[in-house]
Amino acid sequence: MFDDYDDSYDGFGDVDSGDFIKFGAMAQLREKKTLNRKIIGKWVSVFLDDDGNPYAMEMSCKHQGANLAEGKVANEVVTCPRHFWKYNIRTGKAITEYSPDLRRHAIREKDGDIYVSLRPILR
Repeated sequence: MFDDYDDSYDGFGDVDSGDFIKFGAMAQLREKKTLNRKIIGKWVSVFLDDDGNPYAMEMSCKHQGANLAEGKVANEVVTCPRHFWKYNIRTGKAITEYSPDLRRHAIREKDGDIYVSLRPILR
């Protein structure tokens, strides 16, 4: 299901702390609109909002684990391609169904690269 996603760990980088991994290039994100990687065994996606700002969160829908990176992103919302559950890409909040929120990851940009925190943000 996720065969074309990069889950290598060759990009560990120190962006102001050792808690971040180099996730990809901002130019690549602008082209593809989403980047996906495994971070410590969990799939994470970086999405762009309508203003071009990146946000990182877990990639699987809480309903049945569908790949949200294959969903449509519009107006800061990603829609699950399987059953159309919706999540806010900035906050990870479930919008349409009673569902746990998606876990978000901190994200930083430096020298054209995107870095994502290894651990989700604690709420």
